[in-house]
Amino acid sequence: MLKGNKTYIIIILILFGCLIFFQINKPAPFSWKPTYSKIDKIPFGGYLLFEHLDVLFPNKQVVTQTKPTYNVLKGDTANGVNYIFITSRFQPGKLDAKKLMHFASKGNRVFIAANKIRGKLADTLNVKVADVYAYDDYYEVLEEDSSTFNEFGEYQYWFSDSTEANFTNAKLAADSNYFYDMAMRHFHFTSYDSLNTTVLGKDHLNNANFIKVEVGEGAIYLHTLPRVFSNYYIAHPVNHTYAFKALSYLPVADVYWDEYYKKDRKSMKSASPMRFILSNGPLTFAFYLLIGALLLYMIFNGKRKQRIIPVITPLENTSLKFVDIISSLYYNKEDHINIIHKKITYFLEYIRGSFNIKTNTFDEDFVRRISIRSGVDQASVQNLFKYIDHLRQKQWASQGELMQLNQMMEEFKRNSKR
Repeated sequence: MLKGNKTYIIIILILFGCLIFFQINKPAPFSWKPTYSKIDKIPFGGYLLFEHLDVLFPNKQVVTQTKPTYNVLKGDTANGVNYIFITSRFQPGKLDAKKLMHFASKGNRVFIAANKIRGKLADTLNVKVADVYAYDDYYEVLEEDSSTFNEFGEYQYWFSDSTEANFTNAKLAADSNYFYDMAMRHFHFTSYDSLNTTVLGKDHLNNANFIKVEVGEGAIYLHTLPRVFSNYYIAHPVNHTYAFKALSYLPVADVYWDEYYKKDRKSMKSASPMRFILSNGPLTFAFYLLIGALLLYMIFNGKRKQRIIPVITPLENTSLKFVDIISSLYYNKEDHINIIHKKITYFLEYIRGSFNIKTNTFDEDFVRRISIRSGVDQASVQNLFKYIDHLRQKQWASQGELMQLNQMMEEFKRNSKR
């Protein structure tokens, strides 16, 4: 009887093995978990910000740190370095906090963006963070120890809220607040040492969410909305400027990028079916028995057959197709002034990022500083920005003016030292 059902048994074993194989190797589901890691391209990962650090800190070294601050800074004599932490909760141990304070006091800068800032560092800086959870027109203040976290260290209802943010510095502040509508909560500071603290940013409820604490010869910057630095908002056409402006408070210097204090590392363990099977005795025995049976079948009854290898058509580069469609629309519409305004916006962002110079006014001092730092002749720089200022005042432009602007910008970049 067993011999007669041999074919069916083999088929069942093969199907069972295939099921386990595909379960183990199937692509991970799309995740909205906030990791802020430089390798994660998910919405709340940190890939885009990390890739733009060379623009924010041109010609400076970026070093990824994967150890606690005590191990990183032990014996470190660096001066004028920026240490960037972006995570959901920042709660370093006593020794780590002490080392970080000493690091800042020696003239370095520490930038911490976290919803929850706790432990020895928070006590030393005398800061406290609370949250406002909004639903309808009612706002409920939640102290930092009163909320329930899920297995990923996040609020179970984090996805249902939004918030706004802006800078207190009139030169950096936008005309209207930056609006964040995806998984944002009103985390803010409820107390801080006003003698050593400068408020750099607030939310729409006038609560401080971005502060600078003077520490010796350096400073520690604290921000309560780490998600504004995530991929989702760095890719946003407007909100990305907020993140870059916030980081512009740091000097152009070498950067330590933290990967150690990201999400709770316990929650990052693999939860694959294979781990579950191997952690259970009977399932482990059944799994190895299945593998052994398949091997015996392959040795004694298997017959190798070469299947036809299908031709796989390469995936179409939809990004280039999208760019081609958009450019064709602009070209056919002859909306040259719109393209001119966009090119000017990106060019001024390039000037700010490459030369660390504000672009509010194009006066003689501005032209002189650009010429010195870029190495481009001052007359050429003056002609370029005079032409930019001229085009910004126009409501219509010709194709020739667009081409002239593009030629002048490209010539400036070619001749620039940076």
